[in-house]
Amino acid sequence: GVLATMTLSNGLSLNDSSTVRMDISGTNGSSDVISLSGTLANNGALELNITTAMPGGNFSNAYTIFSGGTKTGSWDSVKLAGVYTGALTKNGDTWTRNTGDGTVWNFYQNTGELTVIPEPSTYALMGIGAAFILWRLRRRRQD
Repeated sequence: GVLATMTLSNGLSLNDSSTVRMDISGTNGSSDVISLSGTLANNGALELNITTAMPGGNFSNAYTIFSGGTKTGSWDSVKLAGVYTGALTKNGDTWTRNTGDGTVWNFYQNTGELTVIPEPSTYALMGIGAAFILWRLRRRRQD
């Protein structure tokens, strides 16, 4: 789908039966956004629909889903849908999912931000790649 921003000047109050579905692309920061003045009263279900795979090699991806305003209340559930699926578990104001490949998804309901941190093997692969490049540069200088 097309990513969009909805601007609300008087806040938004959600009830228990509300479901909010936000589309998120694999590109860092590309997502639907609800931008508001006033208060966002979190309630009901939040579905984060991941429309494309996260790019490999990024240290992390951050998405501001709800910007501005004051966030109150608590979501009843937060889940991933689309390319990645599964329910996030709540700990305080943070919803977390650690996928089978080690990728950690965190949604912070008090800020409206989603972060995606790749599995540790991505870091190891990047380190090996950087070491190889440095080794080749050093060998090239010696020749």
